[in-house]
Amino acid sequence: LREFGISGAVPRIIGCQAEGANCYADAMRTGARRPTHVAHPRTVALSIAEEIGGYPALDAIRQSGGDALAVSDVAIRDSMNHLLGQG
Repeated sequence: LREFGISGAVPRIIGCQAEGANCYADAMRTGARRPTHVAHPRTVALSIAEEIGGYPALDAIRQSGGDALAVSDVAIRDSMNHLLGQG
């Protein structure tokens, strides 16, 4: 955004992950230099269920002064229902 003149500064990046696949949130919490390996990721958010994330994403979060957090599958389902007008 900064390179295209849309923002004068890099926005803080906040990563939000399912608790069952939280390689960035865990790395931020523990101070790990690389994304944490999550053996057998389990979550309703199947498209993000990966065992380990990429270092560039974790580095971007840190460089932006951001953070990463993990949310429960219950919270993911509740949010989906809310967006669908069912909650």
